[in-house]
Amino acid sequence: MLRRGLVISACLFVCSFALLLASTPRAEAFIYWANETGYSIGRANNNGTGVNQNFITGLGRVFDVAVDDAHIYWTTWDAIGRASLDGTDVNPTFITGIKPTGLTVDDDHIYWSDYTGYIARAAKDGTGVNRTWIDCLATPSSLTLHAGYFYWVWWAPNAVDPFIARDNPPADGGTVSHTDILGSYWIRPTYALCATASHLWWRSDGSIGRASTPYGLNPNRDYITGLEGYGGGLAALDSHLYYTTTGFYEGPANVGRVNTDGTGVDNAFITGCQTPSGVAADELTAATSLAAMADQIDATELTAGGLPSLVTKLRNAEAALDRGNVKAALKIVDATINEMEAQAGKKIPVDTAERWITALGLIRVHIV
Repeated sequence: MLRRGLVISACLFVCSFALLLASTPRAEAFIYWANETGYSIGRANNNGTGVNQNFITGLGRVFDVAVDDAHIYWTTWDAIGRASLDGTDVNPTFITGIKPTGLTVDDDHIYWSDYTGYIARAAKDGTGVNRTWIDCLATPSSLTLHAGYFYWVWWAPNAVDPFIARDNPPADGGTVSHTDILGSYWIRPTYALCATASHLWWRSDGSIGRASTPYGLNPNRDYITGLEGYGGGLAALDSHLYYTTTGFYEGPANVGRVNTDGTGVDNAFITGCQTPSGVAADELTAATSLAAMADQIDATELTAGGLPSLVTKLRNAEAALDRGNVKAALKIVDATINEMEAQAGKKIPVDTAERWITALGLIRVHIV
């Protein structure tokens, strides 16, 4: 679902800060999953702590989930919903009049595979909906994206086994010419896909397969075995894959985790889910991003003009996190935001203050 290797820029981020975040090592992150029959989205730290099965509730039946630097997105039968990363500003009908079967995002757009046979897209603010952006010639599902390449599961008319299709479309979309990127290599029914810089991964009955990206070379349908049930969710983050053990109505109902080298299968990494389906991973950081932002502000001419306290506060917040003092870190970040608000239009240009406040707000979500 989510992008791998670098951080997707938030709607309100400027490019400089997005690149700054992308270049810093990750210290912590969140994973999210759709509780299909729980009508909710769950969230936990990527190490499995801090589980909240009701992070966002009252959504109806939810199937897939994706995240970027600012928002969480999810699909229902006929809509895409959106909320802020902290779970506020919930809008279950962000995009309507659609039939989504898969969901992914990049810097500029939201994309979904549509039951009508197309890959559709819209701008990140929900405008410019194009339901027929790419004609798939048959119903696509399990959509994922990496480095400009889209991958999805595609059933040809009268096909016995699914294709995994790939396209690197022009900006205006069009009609794809389908080839199974795995050649004649047979795969089991595929319930979920995710792509990284090195591999395309797919979730099948009891296993995770992989092939190299973007061409599907060296496929191995049983690269990781021993998974329970089946599932509609798969996401990669650093050296781990996160998956759901069921995406429908029976079997265990967990979020599992496994190392990308195939070791450490844990089918009960997160328990207590209610028919989990889609799963997504969020790569933002807290401590490292605070340090990076302090470096950025320190490099400006503003600190020489009387605002070194901003840099000091950010470094103190970083140090508090390193000590494990979350409460102190939050208090310092809030004080930094308050100072930025007070100096907007005075010692800090208004647009710069707004940019910094937005960035700190996104980082604040990850202080847990």
